Formats: sequence, C-alpha cells, structure tokens
Amino acid sequence: IGSSISQLWNDDLIHLLYTVLEPGEVVLVGYDLYKNPKILKAAYQNIEAENANKNALSCINKYFGGNFELENFEFIVIYNSNEQRCETHLRSLMDHAVHLKRLGFTLKLKTGETICTGYQRKFTIDQVQSRFAKAGFKDVETFTDDQNWYAMTLFKANHAWLRNVGCGFKHEHIRAMTPPGPHPLAEDVIREDRDSRS
Repeated sequence: IGSSISQLWNDDLIHLLYTVLEPGEVVLVGYDLYKNPKILKAAYQNIEAENANKNALSCINKYFGGNFELENFEFIVIYNSNEQRCETHLRSLMDHAVHLKRLGFTLKLKTGETICTGYQRKFTIDQVQSRFAKAGFKDVETFTDDQNWYAMTLFKANHAWLRNVGCGFKHEHIRAMTPPGPHPLAEDVIREDRDSRS
C-alpha cells in the first residue's frame, strides 16, 4: 500500500486496513522517507511526470466532453514543508474557462491558478510506526535501503484501535462505509474505455 499511504494519511487509512485485515494478519507498508526538498522536487519535476499529469486532462476531455487545452498549462512541483509533502500542479497560463459537457459544469481559471493533481507525502520511520501503534498495530520489522531514502514496515493487526480509541466505529460499521459500487457516470466511463480497447 505504498501508494495509498502517501495519498491517504489519516483515520481513513486505518478504516481501509481494518476492512481487509483480520486480527493477527500482517500488512507490509511501503513509504517514502523525508529527504532534502531539492532531491524530492527533482524526482517529480521531469517530462515523464509532466506528460502523465497533462494526460489526466486529456482523459477528462475524452470521458466528460471537456475542452482542456494542454498548452494552456504548465506542470510544476511544490514542496509543502508544513504538510511534509510534494505537490504536483498544473498552472494556468491564462484566464480561460473549461466546459465539461457531460457534467454540465464550467471551470473558470485565472492566470497563475493551479489544479492540484497529486500529493506525495514523506515520512520519518518514527511517524509511521507511532501512527500505526496508536491504531493497535504491532511493528514487526522495518527495512530500509542503503541511503535511507525509502522504508517498508511489516505491521500486525490486532484491532485494538476499534476497541480503545473510542471513536464509535465497529468493524461492521467500517465495512458499511464502503460504497456499494461505482457511480453510474463512472460505470459509463469504464464501459466506454473497455469498448475502445476491444
């Protein structure tokens, strides 16, 4: 769940884990360790990342009848020291409006305004171990690379968080939080994508 922990770092992450884990089961959590912000920004500020982010606009155009013009945006990476994360953004180069016909929605953008396309949060080992310990997970073992840039920790679940934190959740309540299925519009998008590949 290395990708999940960088994007989802709150009680929702614990809820998610408890929907799939039974007491005594283990989960291997990968995470990116904090390092010099210059190194972090360089890792994301590249042509591959720019193409991937702008491709998201192309997908919106395709599936939702949008009229995003890719040349109207520049790709930027920001290190947010308060949140301890890298943020990827598409910054508008002009005042313009984007129409999404299938949603009946118009997005008005001013010069310099950004669309945030992702968060990549960074951690210390102590932060991750402490957060999971408070949720009732036991730290079994932690592995790092030679440079201590990345880490993986093996945690064992015992569901103490559900009993002791006092937030009022029970295991069946957490399972009930999972949506029953995709939104009808999302189903249309999935169907169109499947048809286009066949």
